[in-house]
Amino acid sequence: VTTSDHETGGLTLGRNPYDLSYPEYQWYPDVIRKISASVGTMASKIRSGLSARDVLSADGGIEITAQEEASLNASDPNFKMKIGEIFAYRAKVAWTSYGHT
Repeated sequence: VTTSDHETGGLTLGRNPYDLSYPEYQWYPDVIRKISASVGTMASKIRSGLSARDVLSADGGIEITAQEEASLNASDPNFKMKIGEIFAYRAKVAWTSYGHT
């Protein structure tokens, strides 16, 4: 068991679906277990010219949709946050803040 005071970012389990229908209070930790690199590392690889599809598959264990791939623009100031959201949505988690480690 690990507990912490402030550096958690406000983890929420059982997030609302994108269509804002009533949430199912589930979470899928296997999504997180498959991740082998940080969002920053994945973003750097994509910015260096690798495809987002290949990077998120190799480093994150997921296959992204065409819509997700189109939403990832390496010059977007929220680029890393958008990568993280792809994983968070699949895991059914949400964050109160992105300003934590």
